[in-house]
Amino acid sequence: MPSARVDRRSLLKAATTALLLGGGGFVAVGLFKAMGPATGEGPANPPVRYPLADLRVGQAATLTWGGRPVCILHRSPADIAWLLGRPQPTSHPSGAQASFRGTPLRSLTPDYFVFEPVCTLHDGVVVRDDSGAFPTRGLVCPHCGTRYDLAGRVFSGPAPRSLDVPPYRFEGPDVLVVGQEAA
Repeated sequence: MPSARVDRRSLLKAATTALLLGGGGFVAVGLFKAMGPATGEGPANPPVRYPLADLRVGQAATLTWGGRPVCILHRSPADIAWLLGRPQPTSHPSGAQASFRGTPLRSLTPDYFVFEPVCTLHDGVVVRDDSGAFPTRGLVCPHCGTRYDLAGRVFSGPAPRSLDVPPYRFEGPDVLVVGQEAA
């Protein structure tokens, strides 16, 4: 009989150890996910306010929201006219985003374009100003050469879609809030 008792004890020890290790694994995965970058709105991703009075026509400002860069571009009348006169691309969708992001200017108002300046082919590569590529200004990925217009649409190159537009809204005429969708 003593050998049956030892076997049962060994089985109980093994089962308890397996349960503890499995539970510890679930806790560790939860901790790693919680420590990772935040996405969307919430306590880890509070909205960011930017005073538009500081941004003159033709200038851009970069801020950080949710661990990612976000640019606010104050487009000129010439930029807007050029964008409105150009055909909408059909092969480079905007992704699953709010309805205004599919319009020719991809913005709530014509003057201000809010976007994530990260190449959609090379996540992590920040696009830069490329003044010589367009009749007006544009953006280019220094890694793959994809050129984006000032609405973030793919003008030429291998990128699969337009630049992402984060949720944003205006708080009166002088403040832009990144991280909250317009009502």
